[in-house]
Amino acid sequence: MIRKLYFIGNGFDLHHGIQSRYTDYAYWLIDNDLSLFYKIESAFGWPSDDWWGDFENNIGEISVEDYTKDICREYAPNYVSDDFHERDRFAGQFEIERQLSELFKSIRKSFHSWISELAPANDSKKIKIDTKDSFFVNFNYTPTLENLYGVDEKSILYIHGKANKDKELILGHGKSIEQINREINSVANQADEDQDGDDFYDMALGTTIEILGKQQKKVNEIISNNERVFASFSNIQDFYIYGLSFSSIDIPYIGRILNGSVGEYINFHISYYNNEDLQKVKTCLKNMHINDSHVEFIKLNDLLLKDK
Repeated sequence: MIRKLYFIGNGFDLHHGIQSRYTDYAYWLIDNDLSLFYKIESAFGWPSDDWWGDFENNIGEISVEDYTKDICREYAPNYVSDDFHERDRFAGQFEIERQLSELFKSIRKSFHSWISELAPANDSKKIKIDTKDSFFVNFNYTPTLENLYGVDEKSILYIHGKANKDKELILGHGKSIEQINREINSVANQADEDQDGDDFYDMALGTTIEILGKQQKKVNEIISNNERVFASFSNIQDFYIYGLSFSSIDIPYIGRILNGSVGEYINFHISYYNNEDLQKVKTCLKNMHINDSHVEFIKLNDLLLKDK
């Protein structure tokens, strides 16, 4: 029976010296695929390093209207030209679908290559982990738990896929198509007059929204697909959350563990990196109605094994 549950996030790999920040992915692109790096930078408005730091969430933050307008200006048909063809009405749609689909496909392919090339964990940074009666939900793509800690693969759920094993890794932002549409509609009254009632632009905009919406990480679907695993956590006594960012995409996974009114009986052991990180964690816990009295806040460095 599973008594101890571990959620393992990227901070765990970073603790072990793995250069797995999204900014490291950007540097990898500069060295290995500069063309794709510039395509990403151009599509997302030449963002800062801070943008790259939260790359996964920020791929949902493309300026939908500006991006669509730029394409429409370049591919707008001349309806009165002798060379006009009916298919030209859809040139904006076709070009946006081609460019964005190709961009996100290239991102996923290169991301997989980068993850697969990451150096292994530093064994001098091993921490105390209890594998008896334990199960691990790994939010990372790397096999650190197996290679460094000897955890049986059967006791690990690679919730977003495993490098060098799964063909595709799950990568995506947190916005649904409906949410993107709401954001567009909230500024609809400020739209340029030259776009008002323009079918060419409206159809192109719809294509941009559709393709961007497809890049969403469908967390509820992921949980549903792994429901049998999550159901096996109903009797856990200790919940270890190591290296998780507590982003909006992470919260539903924790919520699923608490579902079933067992939360008040669980002892939480949650790692944090610095004081800012600690305050973020505490705010998330408060929003989930988790009492601090049930929580041990720790730094991974304080769990280092003395005799390795």
